[in-house]
Amino acid sequence: MSDKLVIKKLVNPWPDVKGYTFILPSVCVGNVGQLAMDLLISTLETVKIGILHHPALLPIVGYDPYNNKSTEISTAADLHLCKDKKVVLLQIRSPLIKVEKESFLKELSSWVSDCAFRSAIVLSSSHAQLRFDAQMIGSQFRYICNEFQHPDIDRLREVGGIEMEEREDDCGVKKRRLPGGGFALKFLTLSKIPTIVLTKFVDEGDNTNDALSVVSFLNNWAQYLESPKWKKPFSWKNLFGAPP
Repeated sequence: MSDKLVIKKLVNPWPDVKGYTFILPSVCVGNVGQLAMDLLISTLETVKIGILHHPALLPIVGYDPYNNKSTEISTAADLHLCKDKKVVLLQIRSPLIKVEKESFLKELSSWVSDCAFRSAIVLSSSHAQLRFDAQMIGSQFRYICNEFQHPDIDRLREVGGIEMEEREDDCGVKKRRLPGGGFALKFLTLSKIPTIVLTKFVDEGDNTNDALSVVSFLNNWAQYLESPKWKKPFSWKNLFGAPP
């Protein structure tokens, strides 16, 4: 792994995450993936364990978005751990710089592989206006998996998971596309472990309800909580600024 990706460890000893699931958002249309990560981090009993640094990440710093009494800060990329559910969550808060994006995704996928995660899940979304006729009705959720057999793929299909349909490109080649999905497909192809992109067709606007439906679908599949009551972080009060 290149020295470009640096992980600042905030806990000692560093947890052994072998066999855990790694979940991350793609910076996508409506920021649905990032909003969904907010809900997971707020609702599951998570501990912040690290900060990621890389030239691809536009640097940001702010208050703790999950606890208004905390003195902790938030950055462009924070790592959280839920030991009880064996999940590591990466929240990404800034877009990736284009010239460094591939380097970041390659190094991140190498780190994920080195950690011996059981699998990875990318939360994303796609432009609803670019659906074709067969996608206009029924479930608005789709998944795309990489070449490695995901251990829970059968369970995903049992709860209504539909694989993203193939489309022909301008050259007549059929492939699965994710317009508006950010870096999700790129990470999928680079990942060296079983990885699934979970996406929803959305329109851009107030996408908090889309995020709620994404985490509900994810939980129905992964069964992290029996009867979840998703906790909205207090920072969501400022999503659209003050009233006019």
